[in-house]
Amino acid sequence: MSTTTITVRPTTSILEKLAERFDRVRRRAFDLFEEKGAEGQELDHWLAAEREEGLEPPVRVSETDHGYEVEASLPGMSGRDVMVEATNEDVLITAEHTEHHRGKKHGGSESSMRIFRAIHFPRAIDREHVQAEYRGGTLRVKAAWMKAGDAPEAAAHA
Repeated sequence: MSTTTITVRPTTSILEKLAERFDRVRRRAFDLFEEKGAEGQELDHWLAAEREEGLEPPVRVSETDHGYEVEASLPGMSGRDVMVEATNEDVLITAEHTEHHRGKKHGGSESSMRIFRAIHFPRAIDREHVQAEYRGGTLRVKAAWMKAGDAPEAAAHA
């Protein structure tokens, strides 16, 4: 079983991505309501739309002597499917995997799985030195705390 190093992209804010996801869920929930027309089923439509836009995988966050470690269960993904972004306060994990199934009678089909998980930390991290690796269905992220004296200039924007 091989380990894939994931390039972590430093960013100043994940708010835009969170807002984009919320908007996609909102639009899909409305589409489901229009398709099914079931008054009183708004919550069911919303939850279905959230599942389509990306599951939130289970994560374990632990504190070490130097920062935080995150373990996320991402079964069915490969290292190239996974993307990690980091601000000085957050880590955003996204992944998308599509499988093409070939059928003998009907040509085939396609299935897709999306992951979307934001983790907010109570203490500032150094977004330039976050490390991530993927192995056997598990993503491990190490985020070192911001050193004393280093001002997290973008923390107010995250």
